[in-house]
Amino acid sequence: PDLLDRVAADFPVVGTRANKLVAYLAAVSRKLDRPLGLIVQSASAAGKTTLLDAAFGFVPPEDRVAFSAITGQGLFYLADDALRHKVLSIAEEAGASRTATATPSPG
Repeated sequence: PDLLDRVAADFPVVGTRANKLVAYLAAVSRKLDRPLGLIVQSASAAGKTTLLDAAFGFVPPEDRVAFSAITGQGLFYLADDALRHKVLSIAEEAGASRTATATPSPG
């Protein structure tokens, strides 16, 4: 009962209830056939990393994959199912945008 209220109360960071719940729901959606994606944008030092780290805390370690930065082709070198039902976090904005627009090389 009252799961979302309990999750918001257990979130170990200060911030809006909506931001906490969106981050949590994106993290737990990893088990769905079509999981949610989440991009957190805000001013410098606004707590983006703290929010995402707190959301990661609700995810078992074996379901977490984190990169501080990655090249556009970096994810293509992982095994086909390496990210299945995992939460992927790319901390650097430039790295995340390069990855989002990357296409696999032929062959």
